[in-house]
Amino acid sequence: SLRLKGKGKLPQRLSMKIVIVNGESHKGSTYHIARQIADKVAAIMPGSEIDEIWLPRDLPEFCCGCAKCVTGSEKSCPHYKYMEPLTRRVDAADLLILESPVYVFHVSGAMKAFLDHYAYRWMLHRQDGSKFTKQAVCVTTAAGGGMRSAIKDMRDSLRWWGYTKIYSYGKAVAAVMPTSGATLATPSRAAVEALPVRSSFMLSADLAANRALVVAKETPA
Repeated sequence: SLRLKGKGKLPQRLSMKIVIVNGESHKGSTYHIARQIADKVAAIMPGSEIDEIWLPRDLPEFCCGCAKCVTGSEKSCPHYKYMEPLTRRVDAADLLILESPVYVFHVSGAMKAFLDHYAYRWMLHRQDGSKFTKQAVCVTTAAGGGMRSAIKDMRDSLRWWGYTKIYSYGKAVAAVMPTSGATLATPSRAAVEALPVRSSFMLSADLAANRALVVAKETPA
């Protein structure tokens, strides 16, 4: 269902930039759910563009904790050559989707490295209000527990970056069989779409800018 916040009518043509940050290098359950959210949002907004960042391919380095980005400039980061193009893509997003499967009750190491590199973006270090009108979604899956803490890892950074509308979705999936010699089963996109999930899309309009920001909040059926 769509819910309009604000007064007036929506413009006839709406489009937005959606960026997915994939916290793993394979297309498993978490990826398919995040992509399904992005596709459904884009489907109701003709002309929308979906961009995908792949970790660790696009950021093959861990934060070394030098704090140069905090005490000086982000350009002082030893990994700036990787971070600069990623930052441009993240900043261009109207809707940012962070997705990571649960790795031992937290996000993947690749996602953690991505978030660590943006320590300087926390509001106590940089007072930047550019994210106040943007929205984000956190997606995670697990074969057991840990979804709450993995979501918190992503939400904490997003909140301190300045995002005021953050939505979360966690799904328990049977991905690992508890038998010796078993292999990881990667569900197909069709299998993920068949999950008993009901999607509700909340739409808030920015009429002055003649565009709309859409967020997808998925809840169990």
